[in-house]
Amino acid sequence: MKNLIEKESQKANEILQENTIIAEALKNSDIWILVTDENGNILYVNEAVERISGYKKEELIGKNPRIFKSGLNPPEFYKEMWDTILSGRVFNAITPNRKKDGEIFHVDLKIIPVRLTGNVLRFVAVAKDVTEKIRLSERVQRLHNYDALTGLLNMNGFTVNVSQKIKETPGLGLFILIDIYNMSSINKAYGINIGDQLLIKFAERIKKSFENTDSLARISADTFGVYLILESSDEIYKAYSKLYEMKNSVLKIDDKAVSVNINAALSVFPKDGVSFNTLYERTDIALQKAKKAGAGVILFFDSEIEREAEKLWKVFELLKKATEEKLFIFYYQPYFYTESLRFAGAEALVRIIDRNGKLYTPDFFIDQLENSHYLSAFENWAIGEVIEKIKKWRINISINISGNTFSNPIILSLLSAIPSDVRDKLTIEITERTFIKDPYYTMQILREIKSMDSPPKIAIDDFGTGYSSMIYLRDLPVDIIKIDRTFIKDIVKDKKSLAIVQTIIDLTRRLEKKTLAEGVETEEQLEILKSAGCDLVQGFLFSKPVPEDKLLSFIA
Repeated sequence: MKNLIEKESQKANEILQENTIIAEALKNSDIWILVTDENGNILYVNEAVERISGYKKEELIGKNPRIFKSGLNPPEFYKEMWDTILSGRVFNAITPNRKKDGEIFHVDLKIIPVRLTGNVLRFVAVAKDVTEKIRLSERVQRLHNYDALTGLLNMNGFTVNVSQKIKETPGLGLFILIDIYNMSSINKAYGINIGDQLLIKFAERIKKSFENTDSLARISADTFGVYLILESSDEIYKAYSKLYEMKNSVLKIDDKAVSVNINAALSVFPKDGVSFNTLYERTDIALQKAKKAGAGVILFFDSEIEREAEKLWKVFELLKKATEEKLFIFYYQPYFYTESLRFAGAEALVRIIDRNGKLYTPDFFIDQLENSHYLSAFENWAIGEVIEKIKKWRINISINISGNTFSNPIILSLLSAIPSDVRDKLTIEITERTFIKDPYYTMQILREIKSMDSPPKIAIDDFGTGYSSMIYLRDLPVDIIKIDRTFIKDIVKDKKSLAIVQTIIDLTRRLEKKTLAEGVETEEQLEILKSAGCDLVQGFLFSKPVPEDKLLSFIA
């Protein structure tokens, strides 16, 4: 009996020693050990948990492991974890966590459910810190896909990125290659260090020019790639204009001003190719042609698009000169009371006259102006110019406001800044297209304009071309409805056009608004408009748009 007791005592002692050894090993292990109860409340942490997380043991006991939550895992991660361990299975994952100081660390985590005597459930989390391994992997991945000097994608990363975009967004795309002209000469003249700084600066310029895409790359020593997802073909020409502005530029590096020129080439997805390789090959063919043609040459793979782009660029160059050199000028087309043909006012119509005296009418440049960054400067000038003329001549003058400007609440501050004795002689014209695009917003802006002290008059231009606006006519806070010239042109011979014009005039009169017929060119048209009760008329029968010195004869 005595021997049995001694054996049991020795066995118990050995177990105790083993447990002590295991406890010390776990306590001092580099492996993260954390134990929770069945509700996830922390019961035990070893020193590795304290060291890795930055929390003290006392701060963790009784808390939930969500204290380490990084916010980088989706909700599904935690659902899968709880479903797994509550079913008695081991859960395993590499997961990001957050230290006490906010720094992210990664662990290779295993959560083991353990059933103790009395059906007590415990969860043992065993984890290894793999943060450095993850970082190394990310660095390797970055080196694999990114250019170390500029931070842009490299050729491999560009291939993957663009291929994915083509797959996910099968609409219109633009593939661009940009080559710094004669980079080897720059390196020889200034040294490799300055050359590297130039590449960094040039990369920053590309990022600024094409800020709405992450498909930017340095694909070789002095060649860059860009891929753009386009909403319309107009954006092709906007991209072309950005490339054009990169020509003959100067980059300041340290105390040196380095002249930089480019060659560039463009191809269009899917017209010129439906895969990365095809687009790259065809764009590169165009780039090699551009380089052979000399500095500053930009070519499309498709020569037809290239001709359109060159034509458009001439317009952008004209707008730039007109803005910088103040070449915008107004011609004025008078309008008259229909019954008496007395002078009623004039519409200000923009022109550009270059230094050689050549005159450009709006049909040459107005669409590009409305979609360019010159629009704001132009309309500030236009409103200021009209204000000065109203003060000088004391006549009614109407001015067209772009739909892009009208859709910006800044229009209210522009108009409210005009003196009230000038504002009541000003007419703001917006197109019916602007109204139909967002009738409820436009209605709100119009009401705010009309709530001003001595508000300007509001005219809807080109009325009749978008019949859907007829349903809003009752509530439109406008003063003048301008009947589009396409209906006036045919009222003598076409009964349907006459019926539309008569309906617009009758409805407008009943709603206590005025009508102005555009494009009146014959006496027959004038007589019909008189009979129909049109209030105002405008057109070549009375006067084409004229410079201000000729308008004075009408005012007199």
